[in-house]
Amino acid sequence: MRVTQISPYTAYPPQTGGEHRVHGLMCGKPGSDNVVRFAKGALSQKYSRDGDIVEINENYQEYRYRHFLESLCSTAIKSTEDVANVFTNEVLSVTRPQKLNELLEDSDVVLVEHPWQFPYVSANTPSDTPVVYSSHNFELSMYRDLIDSWMRPLILKQVARLERLAVIESDLVISTTERDARLMQDQWNTDTPFHVAPNGTSVKSNNIECSTAPDFDGDLKAIFIGNEHQPNVRAVEQICRIAPTGKNIDFLIVGTVCNSLTDTPPNVHLLGFVEDLEEVYAMADVGLNPIVSGGGSNVKMVEYLSYGLPVITTAFGARGLPVEDGIHCFIRDIETFQSAVNEILEGELPVVQVSENAQEIVEEQLNWESISNDVFIRLHKLVESTSSETSSASR
Repeated sequence: MRVTQISPYTAYPPQTGGEHRVHGLMCGKPGSDNVVRFAKGALSQKYSRDGDIVEINENYQEYRYRHFLESLCSTAIKSTEDVANVFTNEVLSVTRPQKLNELLEDSDVVLVEHPWQFPYVSANTPSDTPVVYSSHNFELSMYRDLIDSWMRPLILKQVARLERLAVIESDLVISTTERDARLMQDQWNTDTPFHVAPNGTSVKSNNIECSTAPDFDGDLKAIFIGNEHQPNVRAVEQICRIAPTGKNIDFLIVGTVCNSLTDTPPNVHLLGFVEDLEEVYAMADVGLNPIVSGGGSNVKMVEYLSYGLPVITTAFGARGLPVEDGIHCFIRDIETFQSAVNEILEGELPVVQVSENAQEIVEEQLNWESISNDVFIRLHKLVESTSSETSSASR
């Protein structure tokens, strides 16, 4: 089976949550299948005129493409990459990349990550080739919470148009949670079939060690990892609010979310982008997930669980994941987050058993190999059923 995956950003090696999902859904492909990801490069990335090809493994490639019009579009609307992605389809309609058209013509199935490029892809894919919309969030809901500018009405109108088209006109929708699937079905009144593929991670060892001595004085180190995405920024603001009441606790903030922060309490340390996250996980005692907005399910939550960290999370932060309070993590509202951290410091919560349960559920349900394998089984069935319908119609 030849799969073309369309992504609004490069995803290998994965670093952000979205990149982990784009790559993770393909990482468990059968050896006989061929996957090519057509990925739009970031604003800062430069590629050759014909694009760059990265060989990930056998029969799995990432083709990286960028056109100067995308940079002009982003500059013109003075937007972040998130907002610029919403207008990617218009750029595609002008640039019409030859490589993309060749891939669409030669595919058995096309997988479109996010709805931003769906109209162009759908219009240029042969009618007998199934097109799958791979959603990361219920986008309309997320962008209502994300956008706060004079462009908000225009952006929300564009988001609604693209998401509705992707859900209604695709042959299959892949969603991260049952909740998102229900929201999209209700919002767009569709009978398009859905497949739920939760966010996952690779199975980690809890025997990692930190090779450098951390320069922190606290008796307990709590981490938060995230990119510069508004739900993450708000989560760190909550951490900064509760940090001064911490009892000898260091709060370590990792990732590009640090770019949005300036004035922080003395025990909140902004580590920024870290090349080797295992070093951070090795020094951490607890993972924090005070997320109260956004869509899909939370990749960082699964990463915390996979490393065997006891996790304190909001109920919203644990959405869509098969976890229970006191069994796999500790679910608290924002106002009681600090007391939960203190309880871990004082040894008042069963962190050892919870950590073991967390790693067990990752091994059984939340690892990319099994999630991706289920996706490919579903894609094979879709291709087979489409081929059968085409054959019947031609008789």
